[in-house]
Amino acid sequence: MIAILLQLLMCAGIGAKIYRTSNLLYRFRVPFFPWFLKVANRILFSVSLPPSVQVGRNVTFGYQGLGIVVHRQAVLGNNITIAPNVVIGGRGRAGAPVIEDDVLIGAGACILGPVTVGRGARVGANAVVMFDVPAGATAVGIPARIVRSGGCMPAFEDRKKRSDERVDSDIGDEHH
Repeated sequence: MIAILLQLLMCAGIGAKIYRTSNLLYRFRVPFFPWFLKVANRILFSVSLPPSVQVGRNVTFGYQGLGIVVHRQAVLGNNITIAPNVVIGGRGRAGAPVIEDDVLIGAGACILGPVTVGRGARVGANAVVMFDVPAGATAVGIPARIVRSGGCMPAFEDRKKRSDERVDSDIGDEHH
């Protein structure tokens, strides 16, 4: 029996299943039990994910949510990757962060206050975001600043494209 319980706890995504269950019970206004599940998630996986948080589909918490803290009024969209030790929280006033779809948040980042991180944006490791990040932009630093706006091609894809062009031109030169 203990072996089965341990296998269940180590199963990928069990923390998310605990959250989804607590969120469902919270929406049906079941008293106490959603918060009990939140505490269980906190103890088992070191993730503070209240049942009131709105979490979209395909949200990945790195290392099963190790050290992640999320504000109780935060909204997380779909297809988000959140690395360990991330704080998505408030700054002592009304409002909480809104993370839109397809966002990547690096390890140790802090997203604080009533800010919006736009669709497809990236937040670098250990960045402290206290303002809105536009869609497709990359924010890094303390305090965070935008180093690449949404219209630009990401550096990796740009280097790959230039590399492919060089290979194509080299191949063309060899045949002549």
